[in-house]
Amino acid sequence: IELFACLAATGELLATARLPSTASVGELCRIVAAEAPSAKIGPCSYHAFVGGRFLDASVPLFAAGLRHQASVDFVRCRPSAVLTVAEDGTAKVFNTETGLCAATMFSRRTPHPGHFSPDGSRMILCSPPSSEVVLRKVGGSEALIQIPGHIDVVRAAVFSREGFHFATASSDRTAMVWNARTGECLRTLAGHTGEVCSVVFSPDGSQIATASADCTARVWSVATGASVACFGHRWGVTSANFSPDGCWVVTTAEDRTVLIWDVATGECTHVLEGHDSPVVEASFGGFWIPPTISHRNDLVQP
Repeated sequence: IELFACLAATGELLATARLPSTASVGELCRIVAAEAPSAKIGPCSYHAFVGGRFLDASVPLFAAGLRHQASVDFVRCRPSAVLTVAEDGTAKVFNTETGLCAATMFSRRTPHPGHFSPDGSRMILCSPPSSEVVLRKVGGSEALIQIPGHIDVVRAAVFSREGFHFATASSDRTAMVWNARTGECLRTLAGHTGEVCSVVFSPDGSQIATASADCTARVWSVATGASVACFGHRWGVTSANFSPDGCWVVTTAEDRTVLIWDVATGECTHVLEGHDSPVVEASFGGFWIPPTISHRNDLVQP
């Protein structure tokens, strides 16, 4: 089907997209973000707004009621803050508009014992230096699935948002995608040249981001296992996380910097500096998405 994406505030045509009706709203949003004229407001994303509501990125176009040659309104949004944590226990909040540190705090980081499934009924456990991953029922003593799939230490494991899959990261330089019901390995993500220490699914589950000691972070297609983007730091990358809409990735590294990347273009849009030790984690916060549309400005304000 052919769809016309327009900026809700002005009616400006942002992009014309041709997609199968079974494609997701998220795929449409990514096309609009890639083809729309550059905004002079720093990193931004586009969200479909139809019938007075924002459309869920995971919903198929046909289920959202979008038909051939329909006009779809979009709101341009941007993240307002990034939270970072360094090895020395320092936590900082950066304003993404200015790139300046807005607050400094102190935290006590402890190893995460595992990752819960979205419904809270299951838990993935990885215990370095073991190369095995165990999936257990919460409150149960028996392993539902025990997987010896990697050939070196498993560093991280995480469920997809819908809970049908989980992914693992290992010192064997690979990440793997698994069927959470059967334990079958669906994809092996190979391309890093150093240990993979972080893995995370995009919000719509179509992509995975990994961080590696080889000084890069990568974004992978879950459907094909192909690497679709590669982002670099000067030193080893310690984490990579998607923004809530999946349009950006924030990476942290031993070089004490935090970088924000446009997934569609591979461009580094922000460099956040101020930590005195390696940065180990960062996450987005404070998306500016209001319940109604303001026609006075195309940038959604808090």
